[in-house]
Amino acid sequence: MKAMAGPRLLVVHTSSNKALNGMAATSPVPFRGWSRCLWLVVFLALFTCVSLLTVFSTARASAAAAYQASLFTVSAAASGGGGGGGGAAGAAAAEAGLPRYVFDALVQYAAAAGNTSGCMPEPDVRAIASVLRRRAPCNLLVFGLGAETPLWRALNHGGRTVFLDENPYYVAHLEGKHPGLEAYDVAYATAVRELPDLLDAARAARAAECRPVQNLLFSDCRLAINDLPNQLYDIAWDVILVDGPRGYVPILRHAYATQAINKLVILM
Repeated sequence: MKAMAGPRLLVVHTSSNKALNGMAATSPVPFRGWSRCLWLVVFLALFTCVSLLTVFSTARASAAAAYQASLFTVSAAASGGGGGGGGAAGAAAAEAGLPRYVFDALVQYAAAAGNTSGCMPEPDVRAIASVLRRRAPCNLLVFGLGAETPLWRALNHGGRTVFLDENPYYVAHLEGKHPGLEAYDVAYATAVRELPDLLDAARAARAAECRPVQNLLFSDCRLAINDLPNQLYDIAWDVILVDGPRGYVPILRHAYATQAINKLVILM
């Protein structure tokens, strides 16, 4: 019994610690493998997206090129077909204004409204429309604003239509009511009561200051209208329409051509 109660020897095996340490060292291996798999999946996804974008871009570019080629082929066939006749027809269609049936419909409605007050009589509407039918699209200069202003602009579809009026408030009103309308306010230097003297002076100076062909911007003729915007003097007007005056009153100021004729079409 005494022998059993003597000193005891405790033996510690370090191999277990090494094993534990070894397990602790090798435990991150599965985590690192999972991380690598994740990066591989991300790389494959990005590669797939880039490949698809490349394929779609190439297909779209090819389709656009084919479409442009087809347009070129069709235009070439249209311009060269029929020994050049098709090209002439295409050019005529491109230069044409409104279709004939649209033109006729607009004139018909405007002529029907000619019986109401404030509108141009039907014979005048049809007379002016017949001129515009032959000349439109063209450069059209209109003296005076009124109920037919949208009609003249529509009948000259594809051309340039400029309106002049002595009432700046009415010009601003119609510009706001009809976007894109090109209108200018002007100040005339002649009055209705001066008409006989103006005509006599113009006849006397026909070969000098009042000759028909000259630059009106710098003309000394009393009948010359030199208060227009400068750019309007450089335009070769095909048709000039004098639609006015509003009232034949001696003190009113108007362009001289409006004194004798209420509605006048001048071909240039």
